[in-house]
This record gives sequence, structure tokens and C-alpha cells, in this order.
Amino acid sequence: MRVGIGGVLGMLGVLVFPALSIAGPLHTELGRADPGDADRSLVAFADLKATVSDVRALYGGHSSYARIVNFWQEKISNRVSSMNVFGGRVYVEPYGVNNEGFMVTYTGVPKASCVRLVTREFDEGLAQVRVGNEIGPFSMERAVAVCGDRNMLTWVFR
Repeated sequence: MRVGIGGVLGMLGVLVFPALSIAGPLHTELGRADPGDADRSLVAFADLKATVSDVRALYGGHSSYARIVNFWQEKISNRVSSMNVFGGRVYVEPYGVNNEGFMVTYTGVPKASCVRLVTREFDEGLAQVRVGNEIGPFSMERAVAVCGDRNMLTWVFR
């Protein structure tokens, strides 16, 4: 059986338009995400995991992360900058009264990426995640409500 171009386009319309009507509301909730946003979210998450791994490897046997700022400055001095994939900054700092933990902060994170990043599961050691001054955990609905156009995300590790 041969199907003409009109038949193929008609079948595509039957398959594509319902899918667009389902995806549309989520796209509207997350704002106008550019096509590369999902990829940048994956890169940002991989970078976060690598940073945490580096810090843990260096400070694993210590009771304090007090000198972490020096470590981070040395690490990024070998890079072009301490920018994240969204064009914002990355900060790694000690956390807690006795510097018993550390935190990683990303600035300039767009809304769709904010939602993706704060709703992801993270390996052991994550004590807290924040969007600005809002403290998680974040469900999808709460993340959509809390994340703005540009966000500061902070992960606290112990």
C-alpha cells in the first residue's frame, strides 16, 4: 500500500498535535526554555557532582572544611573562570558553626533549569537545597512556584 505525502502529513498531524497539547501546559509553567536548557541542566548537575567529589576527596578525613575557599581558588585558577554553564558564578564555601559542612552555590540559573536541578535526587551527604531563601525539599509544583527567571541555588553537604 502506498501512502501519498498528504496521507503522511495527515498521520503526523494525528500523532503530533495531541502530544503538543499535553506538553504545552508544562512548557507554559516553566516559561520559554531554550532548546539547550535541558542539556545545560545535565552539565550543571554533572559539574556539581564533580565538585562535591573533588571536595570530599580532598577533605574526606578532616573534621572541618574551613580551608575549602583556598582549595576552590586553586582549582579554578587553572580554569578560564568560575562561571557555570548558565553564565552565573559558582561559589564553594564552608558551612556550619564549626565548618563541618560545605555548600556549593550557582547563580544565574534560569527557571526551567532551576526546576530540573532542585527536584533531582542527589547522592548521600546532601543536607539541604535552597532556591534563594527558600529551603527544600522541592516537589515539582513547589519548584515551579519558587523558581524565578534567574535563581541562586545552594546545595549544603555534610
